[in-house]
Amino acid sequence: MSPRTPSPAHAEGEIHLHLGQPYRLAVETGLRPQVRLDGERLVLTLHRPGRLEARATLLNAWRMAEARAVYEDRLAALFPPFAARGFPRPGLTIRALKRRWGSMSRSGQMTLSADLIRAPIPAIDFVIAHELCHLVHFDHGPGFKALMRETMPDHAARRAMLERALR
Repeated sequence: MSPRTPSPAHAEGEIHLHLGQPYRLAVETGLRPQVRLDGERLVLTLHRPGRLEARATLLNAWRMAEARAVYEDRLAALFPPFAARGFPRPGLTIRALKRRWGSMSRSGQMTLSADLIRAPIPAIDFVIAHELCHLVHFDHGPGFKALMRETMPDHAARRAMLERALR
């Protein structure tokens, strides 16, 4: 699964997705750097709000924290059928991936794209379930496909949702 993510300019008024919802970027001056969602706005507060690099750094740090919390929660929700099969819960790494939404190592380490936080929860769940299925089948053969259907019967619709959301 390959991400197609445009590079943001971090300009005021630019649209940013978070969990599938669009938010208009707003920038404010303040002493303490912070990011908050305020209605339909994604508000960055910075001491020097004109510095685009500072905007990008702050927003990326916030996205990583949001991704960690959401992905851990969704992994916990989706893991029980794999625990029942005797698999230990995979470790989770979040990175700025360029060519894929996620991967699973043979040692059981799941890596997810930080940019996936832009997608709706059902699409995030699709990627996590896909990677969990690699605990059982490391390829994409018939066994993997059958397990994916069993784990998430609507996986094709969720994959389409991911593709639509993050074109």
